[in-house]
Amino acid sequence: MFDGKTIEELRGALQSYGRRRFPALREEIDDLASQALSDLWEYVACGQDEGKDALDLRKLAFAIFRRRAVDGFRRSARLWALSLDTLPEAELPAGAGVDPARSALYSRMLRICLVELADVAESDRALLSALDSGALAPGQPMAARERQRLHRLRVRLRDAIRRELGEDASQLLREDF
Repeated sequence: MFDGKTIEELRGALQSYGRRRFPALREEIDDLASQALSDLWEYVACGQDEGKDALDLRKLAFAIFRRRAVDGFRRSARLWALSLDTLPEAELPAGAGVDPARSALYSRMLRICLVELADVAESDRALLSALDSGALAPGQPMAARERQRLHRLRVRLRDAIRRELGEDASQLLREDF
């Protein structure tokens, strides 16, 4: 269904689209386009393209490309959060009134949360952003669906902290050092 000329045109269109839409991934655009075309080719080779015309396959190629780009962002966000573990703990000024052990605990919990939030769906990140920015109507209750999504995020973060630190976050924060 695709000849060499069509594939090269599609590769150019994907690269152009990637440079416009994902400038932060400019070093990876060629690889992302190649991965998208490879996945599309595999899809076509398996015979799953029955009844699809060239326009449908082109749309599929762009959808695959977008997903690969999002995966690239997630991967870089996860690496960034993990790289925080190698940074030395911030030195607190003398007389700051902050317990260094408590500060280190907060720092570790924050890093764990950043790693987990790098993997959540974009819709969940948008919900967190709306909560943080006050975009939701003040004094109005959230919809049941939004409350459920927020509950799942809290459970996910709680479980990650428990998995990494071996104890529940609320217990860690209640304990006296």
